[in-house]
Amino acid sequence: MTCNRPWMPLYVTDYMADTIELGADEHGVYMMLLMLAWRRADGAIPNDMAWLKRALSSCMKDMHGTRFKRLVPPLLSRFFSLDSQGNWRQKRLTKEREKVEKIAEKQREKAEKRWSAPNKNNDLRDASAVPQFGDAAMLLNTSDSHSHKKTEAYASAAPVKQKRSTKARTQISESWQPDDQGISYALARGFAGEKLRQLIASFVNYHRGKGSLMADWNAAWRTWCDNEVKFRGNGNGISKPLTQHQIERETSRKILDDLKFAAGNGVGTSGFGLLRLDSGDGSEGLHGGVRGTVIDLPVSGPAKGDQPF
Repeated sequence: MTCNRPWMPLYVTDYMADTIELGADEHGVYMMLLMLAWRRADGAIPNDMAWLKRALSSCMKDMHGTRFKRLVPPLLSRFFSLDSQGNWRQKRLTKEREKVEKIAEKQREKAEKRWSAPNKNNDLRDASAVPQFGDAAMLLNTSDSHSHKKTEAYASAAPVKQKRSTKARTQISESWQPDDQGISYALARGFAGEKLRQLIASFVNYHRGKGSLMADWNAAWRTWCDNEVKFRGNGNGISKPLTQHQIERETSRKILDDLKFAAGNGVGTSGFGLLRLDSGDGSEGLHGGVRGTVIDLPVSGPAKGDQPF
């Protein structure tokens, strides 16, 4: 009967410390004795020199007569000791075998506990068993019901894969303008006034010339602003972002420019939005602190005393 552990631990430092003065042939015989003991079920070598000679001769040449007597008995006396049954045991090897067996036992207990735990498949046949020919009819009759159960279980347990919403990619229009967030984004990076208008024009012309398709042109605009700062600077001699007051002022200026454009081109049906400037009354005004009142006037033109955007 042999041990079911095909490997044996070897602590090289400890081994060399205990056997430093051994010769090459003594090292070989001692290792063979250790492996013989490891493979046996009880971890011991019988105190039978005839048996030991045959065992060593099967794997080592000239292991008989004078050579056997010169090597084996001294090694047994030095590194092994006789137990109560009269067998040779090596103390460290016995300790390592016990350690390995404890680890194996713990693993067996964990496996048994895991497989014995109740689960939804307890009513099914042993999955490890191989069905015999006589079981074919029964398997055919029950396969449908079990497959439906499994399919339903898997369907309920599997996460639902959400489809990504895809936004249509479009070309940029000739009259495209950034949204409020895009304007604020550019202002915060030092692009204002004429430089901002030039930057928008170059952005539109570039992508119209290339025929670019984008799902989000405002996101592309923000990237354009970042690249402009990174590779060319803001062109205004400004080395730091605009202040909040400057951003509000430039936002108001753009709104006024847009309204001027709308008024000059007759946009709208009911009238134009005009601004009557008031003396400072502490009231909040349009974007950026401009104080005034927006009034509607006929298409024919602004009333006297009113100033158009």
